[in-house]
Amino acid sequence: KRQYQRRVHGSEKNTETNSVTEGEIVIINDDNFVVSIAGKEGRIPLSEITNTDGTVKYSVGDKITVMIIGTRGENLSLSYKKVLQKAKFDEFFAKYGEEPENVIVEGVVTSVKPRAGFIVQDDEGMEYFMPMAQGFLKAVGAVGKKIKAIVLKAKPETSSIVISRRKLIEEKKKKKKKKKTLR
Repeated sequence: KRQYQRRVHGSEKNTETNSVTEGEIVIINDDNFVVSIAGKEGRIPLSEITNTDGTVKYSVGDKITVMIIGTRGENLSLSYKKVLQKAKFDEFFAKYGEEPENVIVEGVVTSVKPRAGFIVQDDEGMEYFMPMAQGFLKAVGAVGKKIKAIVLKAKPETSSIVISRRKLIEEKKKKKKKKKTLR
């Protein structure tokens, strides 16, 4: 009876998309780990809880805070990495205010999303998205390149920040042109 009450109480946990909640790790295998939340389960790539030396940060039975990305039938789509990213995103807003547009950021291109854009990460681990058209970069050879870019828009509800290298370069060109015409 007590076990049933605990299970019913646990099912009241928030399982809405983009919500952050605590779950329990029930399985860890070579590729991913399974987290149980309110009687539902979701898989997360093992790489999200693996240290740089290859050791796993958690064990079966550990509690872990995750973000619910969506649902697929009875299964949850989860992310631990998004929870860490959301914390960094909140720090970014605390530092630059509610409208951080035109803030200049520096980072390294960590990956390329074909026909979409670039993922850029700064020194604190904050990730930004830069659309292909805003990159002024070729996809081939872009990974590992250090860049400066300007924030175009930030979406608190999705914890995403869109940046533009193109806008920063164009603004620098305008300033140079303005200086030449003033002389």
